[in-house]
Order: sequence, then C-alpha cells, then structure tokens
Amino acid sequence: MPLENLNALVSIHSEIKEVHPSLNKLYPIAITDVVDNKLIIYDVNSSMKYEYVTEEKVDIPLPKKVRASFPIDFYDSKGCCVVSEDIFAENDAFVTFFHEFVHCYQYEYCEWEIKESLSIAKRYDNAYWELEHPFPYDSQLFEKSYESINKSAESGDSKKLRQLFSKLKSGLEKYDYEYMIWQIWKEGFARFIENNIREKYNLPKNTGGKTPPYNRVSLYYMGDQLISYLDKTNSEVVRDIRTLFDVLYNYKY
Repeated sequence: MPLENLNALVSIHSEIKEVHPSLNKLYPIAITDVVDNKLIIYDVNSSMKYEYVTEEKVDIPLPKKVRASFPIDFYDSKGCCVVSEDIFAENDAFVTFFHEFVHCYQYEYCEWEIKESLSIAKRYDNAYWELEHPFPYDSQLFEKSYESINKSAESGDSKKLRQLFSKLKSGLEKYDYEYMIWQIWKEGFARFIENNIREKYNLPKNTGGKTPPYNRVSLYYMGDQLISYLDKTNSEVVRDIRTLFDVLYNYKY
C-alpha cells in the first residue's frame, strides 16, 4: 500500500529535518499510473500523515520508471515528488524521496528567480534544456578542468578553484557556463543533501558521474564536491541556497 510506505517517511523526516532547511517539511507525492496515464496525488494532512488527495490523467505519456520532481498543474502548480510505484521495492527508497523533496524546496524557494536571470533559460521555450542542452563535456577545457576541480575541492585549495573556474568562465560559451553552474547548484546540491542522509544511515555514498566519460551526471558529482567543501568553510552560505548559487557562479571559494 502506497500510504503505508509514504507514512514511513514521516518518522524518518523527524530524524533528518535538522540537516538543512531544505528538509524542513514534507512535500506532495505523485504516484504514476502508466495504465491510465494518470498521476495520483498524496499530501500531508494536519495530523502529519500522508493521505490520498486527488488524481488526474495527464497529456504527456508517463514512462514506466520515474524519479523526478516538478510542479503539477492540476494540483495548484505545487512542486511534487513524482515517482513510479516500483520505487517501493528499493531498500533505500526513502533517500530518493528526500532527494526529490530538495528539488521541491528549490522550486518553492528561489528556482524561478534564478532562472529569470539566466540567458540559457530564455534561449529555450521549455524546461527540457535542463536535460538536453549540448554541453561540451568532451572538450579539452572541461576534461582538463574536471579532475582538477574535484581534487582542489577535496584538498580545500580555494585559490586553485578560483583559477579553474575563471578559465572555464572565459573559455566556455556563456550558455554553457550558465548550464554548468545551474547543474552544479540544482543537482549537485540535491546530491550533497542525499549523501548527508546516506552517511547518517550508513548507506553507500552516491558517486555517480565521478569517472569518464563525462556527462550531465558528472556535474552532479562535481557539485557535491564543491558544496561539501563550502559546507566546511562557510556553512551559512550552504544553508541559504539563493546565496549559494551566486557564490558558485562567481566562484567565491
């Protein structure tokens, strides 16, 4: 039963909500029904329990497996964690839910404000640029910088980080630089929170994207490394994700 599984998140939430303000509250959850191509919404009631709220067919075809978060029009455009029912077979499913809740927090807190400041968001007429923008992962500039950035973040070499990002900002097209920072901020931050939760429950760290060939997920790994470094040197910046974006964009390490 989805409700039994969803309500298990409530007790876990009480154990981790102090990790970061992005975990302060629980968010709506939409379970996909691929047979009828609909989303079934559950949300927290006044008793802090998940309950069924509503359901509706959607226009876009739903894939069999979903792990995502986005605003749902028919539910007052609230940011929702959207998953397929197969997630409940995973032992660490709760980590995925809270990862997606972080994205709900970003959407609710400052995502649109940041997007409005980005040229890349204005270049495209839909949100798919976040997944499909052709970033030059195989360029000599990025490949040379990637490992050095991760090593510098791990060793705490702020001067080297500033030098590396200065070269990237001047060497990449503006759209590409904005895209890189966006992914570092959005997905790298969610990965950072996810790995904090994994550490708390003695689960393996998510290091996806660490090694070549580089792709979008590599930016998630790099973001986690950079934000972990900032958390050690200036945790207040990490607690304010709007400020965090500016620090990452302007490489104020």
